[in-house]
Amino acid sequence: MDAFFDSWPLWAQAALIVFLLALSGFFSMAETSMVASNRHRLRAMANSGHAGAAITQKLLKRVDTLLSVLLIANNLINTILPILVTGIALHLFGTNGLVLSIATLTVAFLIIIFSEITPKVIGAAFAEKISSRLAGLFIH
Repeated sequence: MDAFFDSWPLWAQAALIVFLLALSGFFSMAETSMVASNRHRLRAMANSGHAGAAITQKLLKRVDTLLSVLLIANNLINTILPILVTGIALHLFGTNGLVLSIATLTVAFLIIIFSEITPKVIGAAFAEKISSRLAGLFIH
């Protein structure tokens, strides 16, 4: 791994991993909540003065651009995570094929559970509430 990152304390490296998992989960939840939002409910919320719902409607008019941004960001993070976890594992436990296998399986499990499935279930369950609150972050 990079000498700069190696100089970080282990807790800071672990914190970066947790932060990136949470950020990936954020993008997954945002993606699902935007796509799963009921357009009629959003329109009713916007008509009753809910600014977030109005912004969400605006974003959903360009759903291709919105999804591109969310998916690219999420894929970048999900590409960086295994690199960091593998580097930490190799630094701590040495260059062993078993270490690589365990690091790969561990990060895959963490990404699937904490950055994909759980955030998407939450995003689908509370689609309009989440999308209308997050919409302002994605408007330019």
